[in-house]
Amino acid sequence: MANILVVEDDPIFRDSVMGFLKMQGHEVDGAASAAEAVTKVQATSYQLLLNDIRIQGELDGVEALEVIRRICPEIRCILMTGFSDADAPLRAARLQADDYLLKPFKLQTLLQSVRSVLEKDWAGPESYESPSHELRWLFDERLQLLEAHREVSLHQFFLLVRSQRLSALDAYALFCVWEQLELDYMNDSSPHNWPRLTLGYQQWQATLPKAQPSEKNSPTLPLNLFALLYARIQSGLIQSRQLLQAVRLLHDPLARQESMQSYCLYHWMWSDQLDQGDPFLGLTVNNVRLLRHRRAPSPVVRLYEGEGERLIMCVPDSDDWDQLIEFELYTERAELLAREYNHVFLLYQGNKLSLEERLRGQKVDPYKAWRILRPVFLQVAGYHQQNRCSGCFSLRDIDSPPGQPCHLSYFSPAAYQEAHHKLGGGRGILSNYGTAPEVLRQSEPTPLSDQAVLGRLLFEVVHGGNYPDPDLRQHIRLLGHPDSNRMFTPHLQPLGPLTPIFYKLAHSDPSQRYPKLEEAIAALDQITASGR
Repeated sequence: MANILVVEDDPIFRDSVMGFLKMQGHEVDGAASAAEAVTKVQATSYQLLLNDIRIQGELDGVEALEVIRRICPEIRCILMTGFSDADAPLRAARLQADDYLLKPFKLQTLLQSVRSVLEKDWAGPESYESPSHELRWLFDERLQLLEAHREVSLHQFFLLVRSQRLSALDAYALFCVWEQLELDYMNDSSPHNWPRLTLGYQQWQATLPKAQPSEKNSPTLPLNLFALLYARIQSGLIQSRQLLQAVRLLHDPLARQESMQSYCLYHWMWSDQLDQGDPFLGLTVNNVRLLRHRRAPSPVVRLYEGEGERLIMCVPDSDDWDQLIEFELYTERAELLAREYNHVFLLYQGNKLSLEERLRGQKVDPYKAWRILRPVFLQVAGYHQQNRCSGCFSLRDIDSPPGQPCHLSYFSPAAYQEAHHKLGGGRGILSNYGTAPEVLRQSEPTPLSDQAVLGRLLFEVVHGGNYPDPDLRQHIRLLGHPDSNRMFTPHLQPLGPLTPIFYKLAHSDPSQRYPKLEEAIAALDQITASGR
């Protein structure tokens, strides 16, 4: 785990990011300006700087990075921005920022970027030939210079793509030149060719800031194939150090067979048949075909939907995961489907991967309940930024994979709309207790409707997924009315300091809820932080 400094002048966003990173086990500090960030870096050793570009004060985020790098040259940095700034990506590339995220981004995207940047460890050049070539790198300054220019120039290209400073067409034209340089390197990496290659990489790097429209193309790399790579770089699936292997894996079939990692990396970058290049998608494992992703693939844990409405979790077959796998099998949450491709595939039937199944009636203290549900609250807030609402979801709709944050797998207004339609037509009584209370009079859900659902889930998690009194399922729809409040009073003690927030979220009158879900998240963060 790392010591991370988050530099962001929006307190709600900063606290949300800090809280999320703390949940991952990191030590996290915050700064509201470049000046405050510089002061903290002078006093504390940080491994990673998560830095907004547009921040208060005389220095912007890129200028702050330049100052901080002079104090701490080894610090790694992820720059964030929600604004279109044509100059910022170029300055970030020159300073060799490690990654560049455009707001709004999903927290899973942030987590993937943080993991990748912290794990980044350049161990020397890729070996295209014999071990003697690799050993020579340790002693020959000319080869070290060649490799340094090769890595730095491609990393600048990576950042310009990540920041969308380069369009797909401009990036394609530049990458076609890079492809020829790499092929030259692969075909002749002898010492007499090093100076010419070094000059080629230098000249290519010099063209990056001035990328002009070009008709440059490649007979071995069509535009539609490069477009997949471009999209995967922007999505965070491909990292800078992996991009260094792109041309070799594209042109050398034997390189793809060196290891499972090489095989996966080739498909992640270049496959035009598999969703997001996942090498396991579409695979049949012990007679179960992996049809689609249950959620966006993680670098470590993948969830798939299989034939017969079954769920499959895939994790590396390593000592780090042995205890988790044994627990899932011992508790009969999962069955061992197969051990193949250096991975373990676990099969989950029905809703056994859900948060409801994980709780199994075990009560949870309020602080832990918030840690469990916080990723879901943040996920719903992200949906609201995309103008998406549901108004109806349950603990069964929340995936709870071991070792990973909870994730809402179903978020659609369909169930809410169906319930409203049935009630409005007088064809029945309300049977779907997962809907927000306003379903009777309001045809479409709003962000406030999702607050009511999340408030209900908070109460349910604290009580182990159950209602201590079955009548509460009806009364939670009338929360705020005296009779319903009295029904809930004996059962609120387990919520402790979260009680007033639960009341406000789940109130039957939408006007009594928080104006925005982010305010509820900030309030819950503040209460749980002060209570620990």
